[in-house]
Amino acid sequence: MNYDNINNKLESSTSTFGSLMGNISEEQAQWKHSADKLSLLEIVNHLYDEERGDFRQRIKNIFKDLEKEWALMAPAEWVTERDYGIKDIKKSLNNFLEERENLLNG
Repeated sequence: MNYDNINNKLESSTSTFGSLMGNISEEQAQWKHSADKLSLLEIVNHLYDEERGDFRQRIKNIFKDLEKEWALMAPAEWVTERDYGIKDIKKSLNNFLEERENLLNG
């Protein structure tokens, strides 16, 4: 597994994600195809929480300490517990992008 290759892909996907999501309205962000699906806003907030609470540590474990136990997560519950669906899309997107930058630069 090549760390630089993964890092490059994460960096590329970050700019793509920012470009795709940067100009959507609150209404578009909160729209759901059906009640059992996540809105774009909920997805962005899920990515943010995963990025800061899970993903960064898993990447470090893969490259530095495979024996370390991974933290237990409850992402399905977070949608309601953390009010993903009522947050501001621009702030949520910026939070995610900042966390991704922290991963790439840390």
